[in-house]
Amino acid sequence: MSRTTDIRIEPTPNPNTLKYAFFPPAKVPYPASFTSPDQAASRSPLAKDLLSLDGVSNVLVTANFVSVSVTDLRRLPEVHEEVLRTLERHLDSGQPLVLGQESTALSDEESEAERTIRRILDDEIRPAVAVDGGDINFERFENGVLYLSMRGACGGCPSSVFTLRMGVEERLMRDVPELREVVAL
Repeated sequence: MSRTTDIRIEPTPNPNTLKYAFFPPAKVPYPASFTSPDQAASRSPLAKDLLSLDGVSNVLVTANFVSVSVTDLRRLPEVHEEVLRTLERHLDSGQPLVLGQESTALSDEESEAERTIRRILDDEIRPAVAVDGGDINFERFENGVLYLSMRGACGGCPSSVFTLRMGVEERLMRDVPELREVVAL
């Protein structure tokens, strides 16, 4: 079988995470993050296989890349070879890397502030952090506090606090006067 997918390995700001960018894009209905094989079992055969590798602690799957984090930086070179083989096998199969649809908690009563936050996150912030192999997910907005989950290379990254405060919080406060603070879950 000839290779139809080009895979590039890219470093991320998180030293324990590598980003495997690929072209053309894969069948992924939504970015999905997983931390255990059991959690991934019904939603992503790829993530389940990657998380079954010794030392892999987190997998973020998107249409354009997969970020893989390890618990011990010394294991990264060994794990890298296994990750690359597993990713190639799944991409060559042509099967979706993530199954189903994303469950979103959108409500008809969503406030204008929440709509603005989601728009800025989706249009500006998420694409920017994707370059570094990460993702940021809206969890909830209450009493002026925005709760986000940092996924992929952003989860556990030494610079994630800086990204959150100086990037995300500062940008959102320009358009959302009700926002007082951004908190990572």
